[in-house]
Amino acid sequence: MNLRHFLLALPLIGSLLPALAAPIVITGAGVHFSRSSDCQKVVLQEIDAESQAVTQTRTIQILMYTFTDSTIADHLIAAAKNGVAVTVVLDASQASLKNSQYLPLKAALGDSVILCHGLPYPDGDGYGIMHEKLTVLGGNVVMEGSYNFTASAHRYNWEDLHLFAVQDISPYQAEFNAVYNYAKANPTGPIHNSGGF
Repeated sequence: MNLRHFLLALPLIGSLLPALAAPIVITGAGVHFSRSSDCQKVVLQEIDAESQAVTQTRTIQILMYTFTDSTIADHLIAAAKNGVAVTVVLDASQASLKNSQYLPLKAALGDSVILCHGLPYPDGDGYGIMHEKLTVLGGNVVMEGSYNFTASAHRYNWEDLHLFAVQDISPYQAEFNAVYNYAKANPTGPIHNSGGF
């Protein structure tokens, strides 16, 4: 490219820079506490927003310790039917709980719902639980906090849910991938050690 071409291209380059650096804006961003705001409503709004997004790749990736909230499960199933790639990893120790949404999600979403059967302790002396509460939506929105997708978290517990947009999703994607890949490679195994808690 010669100097003349570069100078002619400057206005175009300049017009693109604000869009590249523009912050991602999402409704409801911030921290939500279950006693003062409706965390379930925030979760449902984000699932539905991803379902209605006009981007080419629409994804919802969830790591969740306990999942008994049938309303959230129904919205995830509807999103999947609407073309969203929904992937859910649940802790195996919680999958047989009363009202667990593992079986309904598995029936509707198939192999994109898997169980994590105990994560090895770093010292190799036992297994721990997959206690994550992380949701990655669309490659730039994250929900995390103490809020499990449960009726108890919605109705009774003191919980927090953080909703935010990020420019760099890679740390969250790496965490999701690490747990997902471990669970996929170890479809059976120990649930967790009961000692040490």
